[in-house]
Amino acid sequence: RRQRQAPAKGQHQHNQAGNQANRHSQQAHRVSILNATNSSSSIMAEDQHYLDAYLANILPKLGLDVDTYGPYVTGADEEDDLDDIIDLLRASSESHSDDDDSWIDFKLQIEQRRKDYISGEEERKNEAALEAERLKKESLQKEIEIAKINALEVEQRL
Repeated sequence: RRQRQAPAKGQHQHNQAGNQANRHSQQAHRVSILNATNSSSSIMAEDQHYLDAYLANILPKLGLDVDTYGPYVTGADEEDDLDDIIDLLRASSESHSDDDDSWIDFKLQIEQRRKDYISGEEERKNEAALEAERLKKESLQKEIEIAKINALEVEQRL
C-alpha cells in the first residue's frame, strides 16, 4: 500500500488556479449556450453546432447534463448513429427513461433540425455562387467600360 504524498507547496496553488480557470471556462460556455438559446438571431458562432441551443434546452428536461451528453448528439452523423445515441441517452436519463413519447419527439426534432440545417447550407452555397457570379459580371463590365474609355482616348489622339 502506498501512502498518498501531499502535493508540493506550489503544486496545490497551481491545481487550485487550474480548477478555477476550468470552472470559469465551463461557466462561460454555459452562458454562451444560454445566450444563443435566448437570441432571436439565426446567426450562429462559427464554433457553435446548430443543435447546441436546442440541446441546452431539452437535455436537462430529459434528466441529462448538457456538457456530458450534448457532444454525443452533435457528433452523430447518420440516422443509425442517432438511434444508438438516443438509446444511450435514454438509458442514462434519470427521469425519462420510460417515457417513449419524449424520446420519439426528441428524435423527430433532431432529424428536422438536421434537415433544416442542411437545406440552409445548400441555400447559402447557392447564394454564395450567385454572388460570386454577380461580382464577376460586375468586374467584367468595369473592364469593358475602361476599355471603351481607353479606345476613345486613343481615337481622340489620332
